[in-house]
Amino acid sequence: MKISVIIPIYNVSQYLKEALDSIVEQTYHDIEIICINDGSTDNSLQIIEEYGKKDARIIIVSQENQGLYATRQKGIKMATGDYVVFMDGDDWFEKSACEKIVALAEKTHADIIQYGLVTEATDQDSPVVKWFNSWFNVSIDSIDGADDMLMHCYEKKEIPWNIATKAIKTEVAQKAVLHQDTLRINHLEDFLACFYLFFFSNSWVRLDSRLYHYRYGTGMSTKEEVTLDQYRGSLNYFQGLKMLQTFVSSRQVSPIIQNLAQNIIPQYMMEDALHFAIQRLDPTEDSRIWVDALAQAAGNANTLHALASKVVCYHSENAELIRSKEELVRSKNELESRCNTDSARCKNEIDSLNQQLLHAQKKRKKYQKLFKFMSLISVVLLIALFILIFLFK
Repeated sequence: MKISVIIPIYNVSQYLKEALDSIVEQTYHDIEIICINDGSTDNSLQIIEEYGKKDARIIIVSQENQGLYATRQKGIKMATGDYVVFMDGDDWFEKSACEKIVALAEKTHADIIQYGLVTEATDQDSPVVKWFNSWFNVSIDSIDGADDMLMHCYEKKEIPWNIATKAIKTEVAQKAVLHQDTLRINHLEDFLACFYLFFFSNSWVRLDSRLYHYRYGTGMSTKEEVTLDQYRGSLNYFQGLKMLQTFVSSRQVSPIIQNLAQNIIPQYMMEDALHFAIQRLDPTEDSRIWVDALAQAAGNANTLHALASKVVCYHSENAELIRSKEELVRSKNELESRCNTDSARCKNEIDSLNQQLLHAQKKRKKYQKLFKFMSLISVVLLIALFILIFLFK
C-alpha cells in the first residue's frame, strides 16, 4: 500500500526542515512526497530542492501563489498512492505515522482514517489550546454512511472538519476535488473541503494515536487580531458556500444534507465572520467598512439578519447580566443586613462580657485589698505573740 503525502509550502523556511525530516524518516517507506511550493518568497524552494536531491520519493512542483485550498487540490490530482495525507510546511508527523495508518487501512479499508493531534504551543494551559487538543482528539471509534459522517461533523460537532488529521482514500479525495472550484480560500478551507470528502465517503474510523504535531499560532485562524484586508480575504469562503449549495441542490440528497447546506453550515460561517469582525478585527478599523465587506460577500439580507440576531442575543445576554447583577446586589444587601444584625447581637454580647469582666476585675481588686489587710493583721498578731512569749519568760 502506497501513501501520498501532500505538503503545500508557503514561506515556512524556518520550520520546513523539521517538517521534511519527519516525512523522509518515516518507518514506512512506500510513500510519495508531493511538495508544492506555492509562490514562496523566502528560501523554502531551495530547501525542498536540497531534500529532493537526496530522496527520489520527493516530487517538487512550483507555482504562483494560489492559496492552501487550491494547492491541496492540485496535490490530490497528482497523487498516485492508495491514501493521501496532508501536512502543512510548519507542522510535522510522528515518524511512525504512515506505518500506523497503513496497518489500520489494511484492516478496515475505511474511506477516511482519523488520527489524533498534538497542539504545539508555549502555553498548554490556555483555554484555546485545551479546546484544540480536545476537539482534534475524538472518542468515537467509527461512523458508517455519508449522512452520519456529515451530521457528526457539522451539526453535532463530534468529529473535526480539518484535513491535516485525516488519511483519505485517494479515489475519494480525487472524486471530491472534481466538484470543487480552485477558489482562493484562505480561511475555513478545511471546513468546506471536508464536506465533499464526507459526501463521497462511506466509512470513517478512528486511529487512537496522536500522529500530527500542529504548530499553534502561525496561521490566520489563531491570530488575536486581523487587518481589514485579511478579513476581506477570509470572506472568500462565502463563494465556496455558494458553490457547495449549488452542488447539493443539483443532486438528490437526504433532508439531513439539505439542512446542513442551507442552514447549519451558513449559520456557522456567518458566526465565524461576525466573530472575526467583532472580536479580532483591528479595533482602529471603521466598523462600517467591515459591515460593507461582509454584506458584499454574504449578501445584504443575510448580513442584516445575522446582525439583528446578534443584537437580540446581545440584549438577551445583557438582560441576563442585569438580572445576575440585581441578584448579586440583593444577595449583598441581605448579607450586609444579616451581618449588621449579627454584628449588633455580637456587640451586645461583647458589652455584656465586658460588664462581667469589669465586675470580676472590681471583685478581684476588692479581694486583693482584703488579702493585704488580712496579711497585715496576721503579721501584727504574730509580732504581738512573739512579744508576749518573750515577756512571760
